[in-house]
Amino acid sequence: MKRWMHSVRDEKRANAAAVERSELEVAAAHKIQCATRQRQARDRTSALREDKAAKRKELMDREAKLHGSATSIQCMVRQRNARDKLHFLQDQKQSNEKNEAAKKAAEQARRLQELKDIESNKVRTVEEHAAAIKIQCAYRSYNARFEKKWRADNKARGGDGTRPSTTSSRISENSAVAKVHASRLDELRAAELRAQTEDGPNPYAAVSHDEEL
Repeated sequence: MKRWMHSVRDEKRANAAAVERSELEVAAAHKIQCATRQRQARDRTSALREDKAAKRKELMDREAKLHGSATSIQCMVRQRNARDKLHFLQDQKQSNEKNEAAKKAAEQARRLQELKDIESNKVRTVEEHAAAIKIQCAYRSYNARFEKKWRADNKARGGDGTRPSTTSSRISENSAVAKVHASRLDELRAAELRAQTEDGPNPYAAVSHDEEL
């Protein structure tokens, strides 16, 4: 009986020890499994983080490359615009210089023409004045010679050599003298024209005509 009881007790103790050992093994297995799962989770997290960082870096590199390309294109466009603007300003400056030069040349030509016109007017005025003086001198010379001849003829006819004082006689004499003067001047002008046509202008034509008168 005692042996049986001892055997039962030993068996219970063995069973209890086996149960305790199995519980310890299960707890150890749980700990090992938990540690393994934690390690696996950490590995997956690290892998995900590395993958995310790699993708982010790749995206940043792509954006940087695109930004660099856009910057290069923008720089080229601005350089081309600057060159076009510079060429436009240079062409505009050259055009303005040409216009200014043309205006200055036109102004100088106008002033030169004005000076030429003034000189020609002066020459024409001098020539007209000289011609008027010649005509006046010829007329006065002819009038003086006509008066002298008339007085001589009047004295030869028995007169006193004085001109009549009546108004009607003076008017008739003046009209006759004017007609003679006009015909004589016409003859002088015709002679001058013939001389200019044949031999060119003669500056001493009026003097010679006065001598003939």
